[in-house]
Amino acid sequence: TLQNYSVLLFWGAFNDLISIAADIMSMERLTAKLPSFVFIASGPCTYISRDFCNYCNSFFCGTIVQSTIIQCISFWYRFRILRKPQPSALTLNVIVLLWAIPNVAHIIFFKHIKDYDSAALLSTLQLLYPRTNWTGVYFYGLADLFQPRQAVIFGYFIVIVPILLCFLIVTRNRVVNMIKRQSLSDKTKNMHRIFLKILTIHALLPISMVISVVAASFIIAGFYNPELSALHYMLGMFPPCADPFVTIWFMKPYRRNNADVVLFSLSAFGVVIGLLLIVAIVFATPPTNKNYSILILWGALNDLVAILADAFSQERSVVKLPALVFVASGPCTQISIDLCNLCNTIFCGSIVQSLNVQCISFWYRFRILRKQPLGAVHLNAVVIVCVLPNIAHMVGNLFEKHVKTYDSSLMVSMQALYPQTNWTGASLYGLDNVFDPLQATTFLYFFIITPVLVVYLVITRLKVLNSLKDRQSMSEKTFQMHHMFIKVFDLFCFTVSFLL
Repeated sequence: TLQNYSVLLFWGAFNDLISIAADIMSMERLTAKLPSFVFIASGPCTYISRDFCNYCNSFFCGTIVQSTIIQCISFWYRFRILRKPQPSALTLNVIVLLWAIPNVAHIIFFKHIKDYDSAALLSTLQLLYPRTNWTGVYFYGLADLFQPRQAVIFGYFIVIVPILLCFLIVTRNRVVNMIKRQSLSDKTKNMHRIFLKILTIHALLPISMVISVVAASFIIAGFYNPELSALHYMLGMFPPCADPFVTIWFMKPYRRNNADVVLFSLSAFGVVIGLLLIVAIVFATPPTNKNYSILILWGALNDLVAILADAFSQERSVVKLPALVFVASGPCTQISIDLCNLCNTIFCGSIVQSLNVQCISFWYRFRILRKQPLGAVHLNAVVIVCVLPNIAHMVGNLFEKHVKTYDSSLMVSMQALYPQTNWTGASLYGLDNVFDPLQATTFLYFFIITPVLVVYLVITRLKVLNSLKDRQSMSEKTFQMHHMFIKVFDLFCFTVSFLL
């Protein structure tokens, strides 16, 4: 249903991407003293060439106009399909390309008409900022705005944008009136209203350009300030940054797909950081932290396992008492539902295990302030002993959910909550009755053990801080080291608050 219209969405997203990339590469600010307009680049393009910075400037200015053109075509398309059959994808592509030709021609002329080493541009900068050394700085612009060719090229922005905005307003009103008059089904009417809402927000975003124009007007009027010069381009970049977010937010298929992509990207980032930490622990731990690095290694391994389990399952939980259902949508669904169940169990268990390791870390920090530090073997033994109850719970939780994996009661719960969704073939598993004593014990474990561990963390932290206050036989270096570790622990504990 969105195949043809997605052509316009694609062109809009592609245009916004070019706009953002061009602005990041140039990172410009604008300054002016009539009749000269000067653009000053400070971005990565300065490491390539002044000509490349000029291209980036021309592309950025041109894509702002092109974005408005695509919005106009989108409103026209919405109005047309209310009256006639929708045009094909090929027709839409041709329309976009035809309307882009005048703008592309202007981008080329705008690039070539700008001067580089004009004495007029340099004198303008030296007049406005006499204390700045402009040697080696990349600047370019229009030396004489009153010269006919430069006036036409610059006036293009002032003339074409208001015309396009007027077309947007008129066409939007025609679409609204058409939707009111026609006898459409509720589903079709809601679909048109969603698209109209998206297009309206897209059309409103360029309002930030009004503030940008005001900023430029202040500059032309003689209010010279570096921040004001940069504000002109910062506001210009707001619409292309916000447009994709608006589309994703209101388009349910895109929102669902991008949520999975973002989740998987975060998981991939976490895996990379976890592996880097493990490599650093193994190869870069100083001798003074050799024993303590064992706890850091256990924590890093546990976090890596949790990230991998979550990346494989990509779950969401659904509750309709007395049932608790987990729905997997990750790569594990391509293997087996039992693997998804295993990933869910490992992920939940590793969250508790992370708290276990943090508790042991605080206990270790408190102990070495009073006694000799434990050896590597003893620390490993402490971690393993503390992990055994959690592993036992994970096994019980896995088995309990496995028994209910193919239970029809889970499907009944999902159909009651989402009656319009076809759950055939979905990877569902969970607990069908949390009021059952065995299932209740498995489920309540998380609600009991987690607060106990958090309370232990708080108490032990206070005891460590009190011990540090009594620093009679402690060097400044040792004192600072303990404080650094406490700060790290506090950050770890802060991340636990996300579980709330």
